[in-house]
Amino acid sequence: QDKSLEKFTEALNKVSFATTSAAGNPRGITWNYGQGVYDARTGHYYRYYVSNTVCQAAGGTKKAGCTWEDAKQACAAKSFLGASGYLMTVSSETETEVARGKVAAEGWMGASATGGAWQWSTGPDAGTGITSYENWMAGEPSATTGDGYFFPNGEWSSVAKTSEKAVL
Repeated sequence: QDKSLEKFTEALNKVSFATTSAAGNPRGITWNYGQGVYDARTGHYYRYYVSNTVCQAAGGTKKAGCTWEDAKQACAAKSFLGASGYLMTVSSETETEVARGKVAAEGWMGASATGGAWQWSTGPDAGTGITSYENWMAGEPSATTGDGYFFPNGEWSSVAKTSEKAVL
């Protein structure tokens, strides 16, 4: 059975929506294919993992927490609709809104720094400096070498590279 994105899109194009509501308020429909959560404003799919479901210690046992590098590798090992996974990058207010609304949790993000130069290290923005949009908590980034961490309120923090967190 063909489960390609093209076939899925073809099926969606045949769907119609009607309402009996007299309110006249705009309606929106969100389609999700598989376990990813899609947002049309960003053109990205989002998926949240608890680290003990994807991070492994030596010998293949599950770990309670993941370092940033563990999380980065775990995401890169995932794929969805033929695209490789990566830690979330947040390069606009719209992406912050999406992460707050659809992911609504804390976790590692694809930002890292060495020597004080913060950049996106994963995803489509990999290798670019974090300059056009930032949402650091007050006093952050406090580390000149570290990794980015996202909080449910949309703010970011810098965390030591050896820290282990329970979510990604």
